[in-house]
Amino acid sequence: MAPRSEDEDGIAIPPAPNWYGSALADWGVGCNDIYAYAARNTIVLLRPNGGGKGSAVGDDRPAESSSSSPSRPDRDASFAGTLVGHHNRVTALAFARCPGVEHLLLSGSADRTVRLWDVADRRCVKILRGHAVDVVALATSPRVPDLAVSGDRGGKLLVWRFG
Repeated sequence: MAPRSEDEDGIAIPPAPNWYGSALADWGVGCNDIYAYAARNTIVLLRPNGGGKGSAVGDDRPAESSSSSPSRPDRDASFAGTLVGHHNRVTALAFARCPGVEHLLLSGSADRTVRLWDVADRRCVKILRGHAVDVVALATSPRVPDLAVSGDRGGKLLVWRFG
């Protein structure tokens, strides 16, 4: 299915070799109601205009409205910036879910690193190394603010405390 254009009640998302994976996008929650998706080695950030389109903690889909489906950002989303730093394609994304750290986003990459981003400041605050192959999965704890787990293509899981 081709991405919709703005004329078709949607926003166009540029194709990238990594855009087929469901782990390549996530909705931020709380005061940083923002949508992040991977496009090659860059993370693109979109903010729904009008705010309040995000869903509850733990649910990574936007709330349903009459103008948008739950699988894509609101039609009135605006470009909020990019996060650039990985040296190879971004393969996983996960926002921190606990109060006080909702502004943090983790990204995994084929460059074998996990990066911790401050979305509010649009900067990388930490690079986590330890994988020998592509990082393909990320998850953050809904209860422990600085806890995340990453998994790589070889099956290795690493637990991170990033606080």
